[in-house]
Amino acid sequence: MIPQEKKYQPLEKSIPYYLIYIALVLFLTSAILNTVDWESFPNAKWFIGLFHHILDEAGIALIIAFCISQGIEKRAREHHNEMVQRQIDIIKDNYFEATFNHTYEPKFLLAAKNIFSQPFFRKGYEITIVLSVPDHNPPQHCCNPESVLQVDIVSTFKMQNLSNEERIYSWIYFIEKSDIKNYHDRFILRSLTIDKKQLSEQEIQEADILLEDTNLFKKYKKDIPIPANSEIFIEASSTIFKYSRDHLFWQTISPSDGMRMTVTYPLELYMAGNAIGVISDTENQLKTCGNGPKSSSLIINEPLFPHNGIYIWWHPCLAEK
Repeated sequence: MIPQEKKYQPLEKSIPYYLIYIALVLFLTSAILNTVDWESFPNAKWFIGLFHHILDEAGIALIIAFCISQGIEKRAREHHNEMVQRQIDIIKDNYFEATFNHTYEPKFLLAAKNIFSQPFFRKGYEITIVLSVPDHNPPQHCCNPESVLQVDIVSTFKMQNLSNEERIYSWIYFIEKSDIKNYHDRFILRSLTIDKKQLSEQEIQEADILLEDTNLFKKYKKDIPIPANSEIFIEASSTIFKYSRDHLFWQTISPSDGMRMTVTYPLELYMAGNAIGVISDTENQLKTCGNGPKSSSLIINEPLFPHNGIYIWWHPCLAEK
């Protein structure tokens, strides 16, 4: 949960009213002394006169001190508030410059603000990819670099609303169109599940028409309300087709706490992969051709920013050099 933002409260007036109170006591004492007939006390008259004069002068001095202190304090308070507010504005406008004491290009600052101002954060991001030989072809089918493979993809994650109010999360999903002959229209979003509720075919069609497709991608979009400081579970599965010598790049759109990709592929294939856009000490585990069913994972345990991800490529083992 993100704490509520605490706004700066300017220094308030701290008026020294005690000076006024003391002055009033002095004036009141002087007034009381004036009501006494000091002619009956000739020995004390000169002392009382002096005391009366001191009380009056002290009261006037206190009032003058009060007025001066108010002026000085007001100027000091306004200066302090102005300085603090100026620093707050600098930090708000240029957090990175204020933190690291460097000047950055406006384009960098704009990109950074766009990233850190997002109210959503992805957790537990997992992608499962299965490469298989389609249409009941024999396993040796994928030994030909120009042969076709079916690629089934399942992605799961939790999307967290970091803000203190309900927000609408726009789930966006791209499916790569195939340029393979006879497979132009054989790409599909098979299912979409949101918090254990699987969407109907009609709802998936509605998600399809919200974004315009391109020559390379079929696009889906679904607006999902997420309550304040809550999270939802999303699972999407799709199918595309690739060659036996091909590649796949999987990117994240929202900031994530990491990513785990698991790839299962025929034993006739050589597979490799790398994390893209992140400084990762993850060992690349997608490199060997074994003698049995192969399933390997590449794990990124570090935060991912938009457009970071994992790039994998494969080809028949016989073509490995």
